[in-house]
Amino acid sequence: MELQYEVVALLVAERGLGAMTLDAVAEQAACSLPSLHTVFKGRDSLLGAVYELYGPLPDLEALAADPPERLKDTVQRVYRAVSAPKRSRGSPITAGASWPSPK
Repeated sequence: MELQYEVVALLVAERGLGAMTLDAVAEQAACSLPSLHTVFKGRDSLLGAVYELYGPLPDLEALAADPPERLKDTVQRVYRAVSAPKRSRGSPITAGASWPSPK
């Protein structure tokens, strides 16, 4: 499913949320539309999975589990978590990203 996640992220980044349809994902990822429906049960579920993968929630959860002592450090880490692209998780939403190749 990693390829499908990358395709979703690129569709949203390049063409907007409205362009992210299951048909578009299936076409770009060279997979079948029924398989996407089987795995994700719909567009919203797929978007949710991509947000969980590339969104700030894991970083924010780690911060909540072990917060810095100083408020200033906490604020800076929250800001970084919500504003920085997730390069560490391989997010395709970075400058120069290109469409992934189906495997």
